[in-house]
Amino acid sequence: MLASELQRLGIPYVMTRSSDETRSLTSRRDLAARYPGRVFVSIPYNASQNTAARGVETFYHGASGRALGTQVQRALVYMTGT
Repeated sequence: MLASELQRLGIPYVMTRSSDETRSLTSRRDLAARYPGRVFVSIPYNASQNTAARGVETFYHGASGRALGTQVQRALVYMTGT
């Protein structure tokens, strides 16, 4: 969803993963380190056995990531109704 929108807008991006695979925080950190000066935003897709659990979370790094992270979070909340 986000990747296709970034692509449509011509914004370059790097995804740490695009399928349900586990990547360690270290490997994600190392990937981000290969792109210095870029914005880093993490949008985990969490699961829970608790069916009452709801919500989305977005993480960002640094001041430059805050504006984008905030906009992404707002859009996710709007789109998911959580």
